[in-house]
Amino acid sequence: MTSAGWQETLDENKNFISYLIHSGDLQFAVGNSLTDVEVIEFTQGVLDTERVEYDGTIASLAGTFSIGAEVTIKQYGDQPVKGEVTVSGLINVQFELDADNKEDKIKQNTVKLQLGGFDVTEFVEYTDAEDSEWASKDLEY
Repeated sequence: MTSAGWQETLDENKNFISYLIHSGDLQFAVGNSLTDVEVIEFTQGVLDTERVEYDGTIASLAGTFSIGAEVTIKQYGDQPVKGEVTVSGLINVQFELDADNKEDKIKQNTVKLQLGGFDVTEFVEYTDAEDSEWASKDLEY
């Protein structure tokens, strides 16, 4: 999936932004309560397929993904914090196969995609313009 594909997919998944705001995983990055998290751009994601199943003409894939995103974290009563967050999660895809189509084996309009189980694994805060190095805040669980 291209970074444009990730952007579209995760933008449609309202649980992703809600997770970033309400999970508490990014709270350490700001001094006050988060009010919003705006995703500026996604980096190329990494997809690891753990299981593929076929049931007649239905194919199902399950696995994990990891993706970086440039974000702006907004907070009550203070300046926004900008940086890059790395998020991992679970992905499930189901679609119908079309054996008669030599170009595209996936039947159109049959793809069902589910994303969830999000986990922030790293946050790198951008420093001000005078300091070109990033201040890294790795999460330890």
